[in-house]
Amino acid sequence: MDHDGHFIDNIVDESVDVEKIVETQMMIWVLRSSISKLNDEEKEIIERLYFNDETISSIASEKEVSYQAIQWRKSNILKKLKKFLEEIFR
Repeated sequence: MDHDGHFIDNIVDESVDVEKIVETQMMIWVLRSSISKLNDEEKEIIERLYFNDETISSIASEKEVSYQAIQWRKSNILKKLKKFLEEIFR
């Protein structure tokens, strides 16, 4: 309420860093955009490793390939994502 007893429509919360929130949302958008450029298998591996907290071992076992094969694919996918991100930020 203001000094006349009326409700104030906008209350500024100094503890909220709006700039940081916007920056974080933009980075999420950029990352999602980059991930969308991957093929289905690449998306699946990234999703399982980074969003579902699965291990390389569990993915390798389910796909019936070696740990090294998934590790190699992960490395190549991350290189690909890095390239996509570099293109966006040029």
